Amino acid sequence: MADARQEYENIRVLLRSIPRFEAYQVCDECLGPVNGHSSCLSCHLIFRAAPWQLSGAVVPLSVAQNPSPWYTRLVGYKGARPEFGLPMAALLMLSVLHHRSRIEELLGGAPDAFTVVPSTRGVPFNKQPLRNVLNLIVPWRRQLVQLLEHDPNVKVPRRSYRPEAFRPVGSVEGARVVLVEDLWVSGAKAVSAAGSLIQAGAHRVVIVPIARMIDPPGSAFFAADHPYFEWMMEEHDYKRWPREGVPRYDF
Repeated sequence: MADARQEYENIRVLLRSIPRFEAYQVCDECLGPVNGHSSCLSCHLIFRAAPWQLSGAVVPLSVAQNPSPWYTRLVGYKGARPEFGLPMAALLMLSVLHHRSRIEELLGGAPDAFTVVPSTRGVPFNKQPLRNVLNLIVPWRRQLVQLLEHDPNVKVPRRSYRPEAFRPVGSVEGARVVLVEDLWVSGAKAVSAAGSLIQAGAHRVVIVPIARMIDPPGSAFFAADHPYFEWMMEEHDYKRWPREGVPRYDF
């Protein structure tokens, strides 16, 4: 990924920015749009059941509106367009390396492992498209490991917390883990996977979605004049911390 900055610049115009926090307009947890609440409905339902260690531990790197060219890339890399994974890897590497100190603050120390939310379709870890994206990031390769596997007998419906859907692979006791997701929709799978790691003894987990998906303006959930849609049009800059201004959770 020596040309990571060039890959990033190639797609920068397509990226939409995580808005700076504004109370009751941006969700405390997933940083998506809300209508006068501290969190969106999905996060309200999921995080009230999740371990306290996961509150404030989600760091989405961009916004992907469905439909949009960026959303198309985040979906297409899994199929006929694996080359779409290159800019995803570039955004991940530049963002996490630039904000390493902030990631370490959330984890309580340097990360011990990088991993991905397991496939719920039976795809083995070493063939999982998102794992292959992370494998492009040379500094992470030694720490890129499988920590979880999906239990095919347990479904994870949207807006639900089901840590029992994922089983630890080996010991995670005391580990500080960066858990990567490609597209955050409701967050059910990512938070359930992170919760499974916490239950198995992981010290802390930070969830890093490459993009937070949102519906277009005027959808069933948000009016066309919701300020989020204007705020996200700010020029994307990986050097800006996505959780800027978001309340801290100290327990």
